[in-house]
Amino acid sequence: ILWISTSKGIAAYDGKTFKHYSVESGVSDGQYFWINSNDNGKVWVFGLDNQGTRKILYLENDRFHNFIDEYPELSEDNQIIFVFLDKQKQFHIITQNGLYRFDENRLELSPLEDLVPENQIVIPFLEDSQGYLWLATGEFPNINNIYRYRDGKLQPVNLPDSIPTNGFRFALEDSQGNIWISLFGTGVLKITIDYTGKESFQMFTRSNGLPNNMINNILEDREGNIWFGSNGGGLIKYSSDKFVALNLEDGLSSEIVWSIFRDSRGDYWFGTAGGAIIKYDGSQIENVLTEDDSPIGFVRKFLELDNGRLLIASMNGLWEYDGQQFKQVNEKYGLPHTARIADMIRDGNDFLISVLGQGVARFNGRETVFITVEKDDIASNNINHLMKDSEGNIWMASRLLGVSKYQADPLVALEPKEQKEGSRVVKYDSETGLNNNNILQIAEDKSGNLWFASYGGGLNIFDGKKFTYLDTEHGLTSDNIYSVIADDDGNIWAGTQNGVDKITINDQGEIETITNYDKYDGFTGIEANSMANFKDDEGNLWFGTIKGVMRYKPSADQFNPTAPVTNITKMKLFFEDVDWSETSYQKYLSGVRSWHQLPQELVLPYDMNHVSFSFEALSFQVPEKVKYQWKLEGLDRDWCPVTSKTEAVYPNLPAGAYTFQVKASNNDGVWNEVPASFSFNIQPAWWDTWWFRSFLTLFILGLIIVFYKWRVHSIKQKKNELEHMVEQKTKEVVKQKDEILVQSKKLKESYQNLELLSDVGKSITANLTVGKIVDTVYENVNSLMSAEIFWIGIYNEQKNTIEFNGAIEDGEKLPSFSCKLSEDDRLAVWCFKNRQEVFINDYSTQYRKYAGREQDAIAGKPTQSIIYVPLVSQDQAFGVLSVQSYQKNAYDEIHLCLIRNIAVHTEIALENASAYEKISEQSHGLLHQKKQIEAKNTELLELNNEKNHLIGIVAHDLRNPLTSALTIGGILKSDEQLTDEQREYTEHILNAMGRMNEMVGRILDIKAIESNSLELDLQRTNLAEVLNEVHESFKDVLENKGLEFLVNMDHPRPVALVDRNYLTQIYENLISNAIKFSPPKRKIQVGFFKNNGQIITAIKDQGPGLTQEDMQLLFQKYQKLSARPTGGEQSTGLGLSIVKKYVEAMKGSVWCESKPGEGAIFKVQFDLQD
Repeated sequence: ILWISTSKGIAAYDGKTFKHYSVESGVSDGQYFWINSNDNGKVWVFGLDNQGTRKILYLENDRFHNFIDEYPELSEDNQIIFVFLDKQKQFHIITQNGLYRFDENRLELSPLEDLVPENQIVIPFLEDSQGYLWLATGEFPNINNIYRYRDGKLQPVNLPDSIPTNGFRFALEDSQGNIWISLFGTGVLKITIDYTGKESFQMFTRSNGLPNNMINNILEDREGNIWFGSNGGGLIKYSSDKFVALNLEDGLSSEIVWSIFRDSRGDYWFGTAGGAIIKYDGSQIENVLTEDDSPIGFVRKFLELDNGRLLIASMNGLWEYDGQQFKQVNEKYGLPHTARIADMIRDGNDFLISVLGQGVARFNGRETVFITVEKDDIASNNINHLMKDSEGNIWMASRLLGVSKYQADPLVALEPKEQKEGSRVVKYDSETGLNNNNILQIAEDKSGNLWFASYGGGLNIFDGKKFTYLDTEHGLTSDNIYSVIADDDGNIWAGTQNGVDKITINDQGEIETITNYDKYDGFTGIEANSMANFKDDEGNLWFGTIKGVMRYKPSADQFNPTAPVTNITKMKLFFEDVDWSETSYQKYLSGVRSWHQLPQELVLPYDMNHVSFSFEALSFQVPEKVKYQWKLEGLDRDWCPVTSKTEAVYPNLPAGAYTFQVKASNNDGVWNEVPASFSFNIQPAWWDTWWFRSFLTLFILGLIIVFYKWRVHSIKQKKNELEHMVEQKTKEVVKQKDEILVQSKKLKESYQNLELLSDVGKSITANLTVGKIVDTVYENVNSLMSAEIFWIGIYNEQKNTIEFNGAIEDGEKLPSFSCKLSEDDRLAVWCFKNRQEVFINDYSTQYRKYAGREQDAIAGKPTQSIIYVPLVSQDQAFGVLSVQSYQKNAYDEIHLCLIRNIAVHTEIALENASAYEKISEQSHGLLHQKKQIEAKNTELLELNNEKNHLIGIVAHDLRNPLTSALTIGGILKSDEQLTDEQREYTEHILNAMGRMNEMVGRILDIKAIESNSLELDLQRTNLAEVLNEVHESFKDVLENKGLEFLVNMDHPRPVALVDRNYLTQIYENLISNAIKFSPPKRKIQVGFFKNNGQIITAIKDQGPGLTQEDMQLLFQKYQKLSARPTGGEQSTGLGLSIVKKYVEAMKGSVWCESKPGEGAIFKVQFDLQD
């Protein structure tokens, strides 16, 4: 029975019902804070009523009685302080006037009173496992002495002066032999006595984590957890001091701690992201420098100097603290004033300091040398972590660029970078083994393996030869590892955003387990910070987190061997809670269990087969990490996967006997050996019972017998009917045999007709005239069927008639005839318009399907059997084909099919004939045009030769007198006796004759080109040299017009296989045109460019440009373009045509690129001769 005290009395709970004891039962309202019972089952209660009167009650005959009323010595001039029940179940009552002992029915002073002076009282409060009775003594109310009493001897417990001694309330000896004493209002005292008898004391108060100092009671559970009942602070659990947190509540000025250090005096130092410096001596916290007052900035590392000063690395540089003030010492260590320090370590007497962006500084006390990417080939100048391994090598971790190993002994500057031999830097990144280049910290285990904490890649493990990896797939709680450190046992600790992961490594260096510690295990810091870890001399691990500092004490991390107590708490039907004590369920069970109200001997009907079970496991050390497995015997073969769910659902269970079993494991994976179980049955439905199945079996057997007899009778009857049917069918088979023979004959004929059709098609399509086609079709049709009349009609679009030419009747050709398309009652017209077949075997009765009234024959004699088939090409009807007979029923489907096929061949033949006729006409016309063109071409050649001859005569006849005139004009011009007016006239004459002479020269050039009489002297020629010569000849003209001539030699040696004289004329023509069409004071640019084995000369002017019409006339003779020379120069219209002829004669090409208003670029291209 569970006894519970409340402000309204006492309650007893037997697992099913509560029984209340109140005023009517002798319990007045008040506060009752002690309940116990002795060997004879008597229940004792101690407390205060609402008037403050102390009460001692005992239960007898189901009613509580006031023990004090029965013994006046307890109430008269006396005050009860407390009560105590020893292991012998003797009841002790501590009063102001002394200690009483109640044994059965006698109250007397305890012999323990003789142990203390008369003016003192003695308070027994604990009897331990060694047989010691713990006593508190002193003059009331100052009870400040503690003794251990055994065998008549008192042994004092010497408490330190720092521990208050008043307020002894409750005490407990735990399973480890530790003594816990409640000092009401002060906290809890823990006393540990080792095997030598040495005592150690630990005080728990609000200052070191106890939420409330007002502790009323203390209890230990089966797992060793210590529970404190407080006054106003709730229920408090203490598992161990495995993790201890220091945060704002404990006095830290800031909680985001990034660096931890312990100096030689034993003081701990914490640095925060905001620049706070905090000192902790193991009991007191001192905020040496707050973030609001800090000039230091983000604190990254502490070191202790030989003189006892602290060296502090921060994002605001390097600082020293002498216990009084902080001083920046960047200059002292050879660092820039603005240096941002990420990490630092000592290597002997040297300091290695990581300066972000500048590499690693090595300071030996006199000078500073930087280790950098540029000089030493390390991976990065942004080193965020430095680590020295057991071999003396320095490891430099960077974010994004991997790590560098700086080989040790001696640690001096490297030789220049290009001298690789003997280099001591080895780099590791994602290409050489790492799975992630973002490395935050490095640690070394007891086997010499290096562990790299990476952001995104988990842990990278390096044994000196190769890398292996540990991530979430292998058991880590995160792939983002912020810090890594090894403990004294060689285990690795990885800080993550989910707490810390402990990787346990055995003596062979193998990973045994990975254990996560989070807020449920006491790691209340939640998320570890990067590089924020430290191991002190006692082996404790310290972690900087976003919620303060966490200390891990390995010796307090005890394995939890106690399996949980597992209980099935509830059984539901169809997800609904069930009150199994209700009358409606009594027929399914024999009773209800205590505590969890589960039905006993449950037998459910078939339609109550959707069940679910709720369960719990009592494991108080880390209840959030309790795991479960369950199975339903009778349905499941194996246990379900491990889960944290506390409910199992089984829908639609078949009839049968079942036992639900569930087991649980604690936070260390210890499972309870005997699972909790619950058995029940589900009855089968009435149709699934044995008696129903037996009845159904007999019923089916009877049906089988009846069916058998009926079947035998039915078979006999069927036999007689079959014999009669066989006789009838035999007669029918004989008749069908004759019909089959007839059909076989028809099929044979059809097959022969199909073979014949192939030949028919070839013969029809071989003809290319309509007349021959008609004759051929008739011959073939007449060989296949009765065709007294046969004709083919072709549509005449101009006359809108169907023309029948070459129609045949009884083997004789009929005169041509036609029918108009307006004659809708004609069968031929109906077939043509509708593009459908006409099939008639009795014209007098069947014509109405195709015509409104009966018509006379178009030509020849009247017929009775008629087939018309349309002739179609490209989805258009162009005629009809018809066969007719004087006899009725002359045709069948086979004949119609034959005509269809013949019509297809006829369509093809007629189309071929029409195409042949058109081709013949076109061929005749083309031959006639060819003869005319040849005659014209001969005439033009003669005229061209005559023109060239005439041009040659005229040009030669003009050149001689022009040459003489130019000579005389030159002499005349040089005569000094001429007047200015005469000299001007002479100049005009010479210019006119010069232009005429140029014209004659160009005409002779054209003549030579067109007569193919050019004599080329092709040689490897430097195009730039020729261009320079031409440029020299035009210098005066360029200067007169103010034009700038620029040459761009993109190719240093533009050589091509050309005739130098003709190339000179090409450049002269093109440059002359550029000068003519360029406005004054502009630029003419010439360049040589290589393109796919070709050398291109480009000549660009800044003239008016060319229109699309001009571009089409370029390079033609005697063409005048819309653009005009800008200086009044004359143009013959022959220059560009001569350029084109010369270029093509030398197997080159020339073209122009231009837009109106943007000038023109003429390009000449030849094969490059390298």
